[in-house]
Amino acid sequence: MRQTTVEPTPAATSESMSLSDFSQLAPGVIISCRDEHWLVSNVARTTDGFRIRARGVSDYVRDTTATFFTALDDIAVFDPVNDAVTPDESSHFRHIRLWLESTLRRTPVPLYQKQLEVGTQMLAYPLDY
Repeated sequence: MRQTTVEPTPAATSESMSLSDFSQLAPGVIISCRDEHWLVSNVARTTDGFRIRARGVSDYVRDTTATFFTALDDIAVFDPVNDAVTPDESSHFRHIRLWLESTLRRTPVPLYQKQLEVGTQMLAYPLDY
């Protein structure tokens, strides 16, 4: 069985976007700005473009908030339609398995779960002393 990974490609840059194209900016959209990925939380019109408030989603800026202005920053909006699916060529689908394991380890316990949950291998492996 052949596994695949999805790599996002930017739909357009702010240089090629007109003001009508910025209508695709809305809360919940992922953008790329200053070489990092951000999740848009608020968009407001300014006199020379838009003010975008976003929360970091890439590793370096995760959970930090920032404000960007379309007049000052180059912003690329990621459109899920333009995502390229590429096969995982690593041995034994190593990249996919690592991604799945890291996603499961970051997933919190569901709110509706009433039992006590103990993570035995959250971010470390048990050692015998």
